[in-house]
Amino acid sequence: MSGLFPWRALAALVLFGSLMPAAHAGDGSSAELYDKAHSAETQSVFDFIRTRTLASRSNMIEGQHMGGPGDLSSAPQVFDMNTYRIASASPRRAYPRMIGARYDANLDATHYVLEQAYVSQINARLLDASAIYHPIVSITATPPNPWDRNSGRSSSPKDKALSKLFLSNRAPDTPAGRFWDDIDTIADGLQTLSDAGIPVVFRPFAEVNTGEKYYADGKLPADFVTLWNQVADYYVNQRHLHNLIFCWEAWVFHRTAATSDLDPWYPRDAAGKSSWVDVVSGAFYFLKGDTGFFKLEFPAGGNDERVFYSLMKLAVDNDKPFGAAQYAVNYKYAPPDDQTPCGYGDNANTLQFMTSIDAQHSQPTALGPVQHLAFAYYWGDNKACMDVQSQAHATQFVDDVRVASITGIDAVNTESGTVRDSPATPGAGALATPGWPVRTGDTNGGAGGCKNCQSKAVLSFYTQQALPADAVVGPSQPTLLLTQTATGAGTNPFAAGFAPLSIDAANRWFGGASGLAPEDFSGADRPGVGQMSDPSQGPTQVLSHGSVPANTINLTRGNGRTQYRVSFFKATDGTNTNNYIDWNGAQSPPELILTYTLP
Repeated sequence: MSGLFPWRALAALVLFGSLMPAAHAGDGSSAELYDKAHSAETQSVFDFIRTRTLASRSNMIEGQHMGGPGDLSSAPQVFDMNTYRIASASPRRAYPRMIGARYDANLDATHYVLEQAYVSQINARLLDASAIYHPIVSITATPPNPWDRNSGRSSSPKDKALSKLFLSNRAPDTPAGRFWDDIDTIADGLQTLSDAGIPVVFRPFAEVNTGEKYYADGKLPADFVTLWNQVADYYVNQRHLHNLIFCWEAWVFHRTAATSDLDPWYPRDAAGKSSWVDVVSGAFYFLKGDTGFFKLEFPAGGNDERVFYSLMKLAVDNDKPFGAAQYAVNYKYAPPDDQTPCGYGDNANTLQFMTSIDAQHSQPTALGPVQHLAFAYYWGDNKACMDVQSQAHATQFVDDVRVASITGIDAVNTESGTVRDSPATPGAGALATPGWPVRTGDTNGGAGGCKNCQSKAVLSFYTQQALPADAVVGPSQPTLLLTQTATGAGTNPFAAGFAPLSIDAANRWFGGASGLAPEDFSGADRPGVGQMSDPSQGPTQVLSHGSVPANTINLTRGNGRTQYRVSFFKATDGTNTNNYIDWNGAQSPPELILTYTLP
C-alpha cells in the first residue's frame, strides 16, 4: 500500500538542477539497497539520501531523535513536532525532516525495557507525526543483553560468545531464545510502520565500538558480522520487512586504541563484499574541547583522526551514503559538567562541520577520502539539552540553503476568515468576517440571524514570500492543518452527517482579489482537491489535517498567495440548530506543511 508516504515521485526531483557536484567513484550516489525486494517507497527515501552528495543545496537532512520508552510522558512532549519548531527569517518555520525513536531504552534509572506496549505507543506517536509532516523515519532497536537483561545493552560477566546467539541455537528459555524473541518484538514494531507504507532508516547494534556493549565487548568481530547478517536476513526474508534501510554505525570521538579498529566489525558476506548495510554512519558527540573537530582538525596520528578517516574509508570503499546517526554539538554539558547546558551548543558549528567535510569530499587529503554528510540526526535528551532547537543560531542553521527541513507556513489573518451564505440567495455569499477563528458548518442564527446558513473557511498563505523562487515542492503532498477551538451548542457536523470536510483551491485567489470578500463563498478553480480529517478520530481530539496536491502551491501567479477554502459537503440540515466547528486562534493559526528541495 502507498500509505502515508507518497515518496515515489521523489526520484524525478532528486536529480533535478544544473549546479550539482559531479559524481565520482565511491561517493554513494550510485548505491543500491541490499534488499532487492524493497518497496518503492523505501527506494525513493534511499534515493533522496544517497543523492544528497550530488546536490549543492538541500544536501544535508536535518534530523531529530525524539525519544524512547522513558520519554512517552515527558514534558515538553518530545514526540510533538512543535517542540522542535524553529522560526525562520522568512515567514515560515522549520521542522526536522528526519525524526525517530528507540524501541529499547531506559524506562527510568533502573529499568531497561524492550516491550511491545511501549513499542506500540512509540509507533502511534510516529504515525501521528507522519500523517501530517511526512518526515523520514529512523528507528534504533537492539535486544537487551540476553544473558543479563538488567544490564541493558551493556556487557556483563555472564556473557558468553556471540555465536551462542546464532539463529540455529534458538530455543525456549535460553539466551538465544530470548534474543530472537526480542528480535520478533522489534520486527512487530517495524511491521506496523511497514503496513502504513513508512520506510525506516533502521539502526541495529548501535555504537559497536564503544567498548561496553554485549555484542562487541570481548567478542569476536567475525561473530558480530555473522549475527548482524543473520538478524538483517531474518527481518527481510523471514519477517518480510521490505521497508528497511540498514544503517551501520560507529562512535567517532574519544575512542581508545582498542576501540578504534572498525574494519573487522563492518558486515560483509562470505566473499568479503559489503552485505546488509545501506548507509554508513557515525555517532558524533562534540565535547567542549572539540571545537577544532568541526574543522576536521584532529591531533595528528591520534585515535580521533584514525576513527574518523577509517569510518569515512568504509563508506567510500563500499560506495555507501554517509550520515551522522547520532549528533550533538554540546555533549556532556549538563550538570555536573556545567550548570548551563543550553548555553554553549551552537548550530553554526554544524554548518562549519558540513563545510569542512565537503571540502575534503571534493579534494581528499593524504589522510584519506571523506564522504558527504547526508544527514545530521540530533540526539534528544531533555536534561542535556541536545535538541537542535536548543542550540544557538538555530534560525541561521535552518535558513542555510544546504539544510533540508520541513516547512510550516501560517495563514495570514487579514486575508483569511469566514464567509457565510446568504439567506435570500443560498450559495451566493453574504458576509465575510476576516481573522480567527474561522468557522465551518451551519448555525441557528441567533436572534435575527441567518438560520441554516452555511459557513466556509477561507485560508490565505504568503507562499511566495516564505519559499525560494526555485523551490521544488515535494516529494510528499503538502498538508493543511487546522486546530479545533470550539463547536456549536448543537451537534458536531462530523457526527451529524455533514462530512466530508472538503478543500477547494484557487489558482491565485478566490473572488476578484486576495482580500477576503463575500464572493469568496462560491466558485473555485480547483474544487475538491482534498479532505480534512475528523479531529475526534485523532489522538489530540483537536487537530484536523488534509493533504493537497503539490501543484496547488503558488510561487509565481498574481502576488504569490496560495488560497484554500474548507467547507462541509452538506450545507445545512435545515433544523435551525448549530452544527459548526470553530478553528484556530492567534496562538495556533491554520498552517500549511510542506517539503521542498532546492536544485
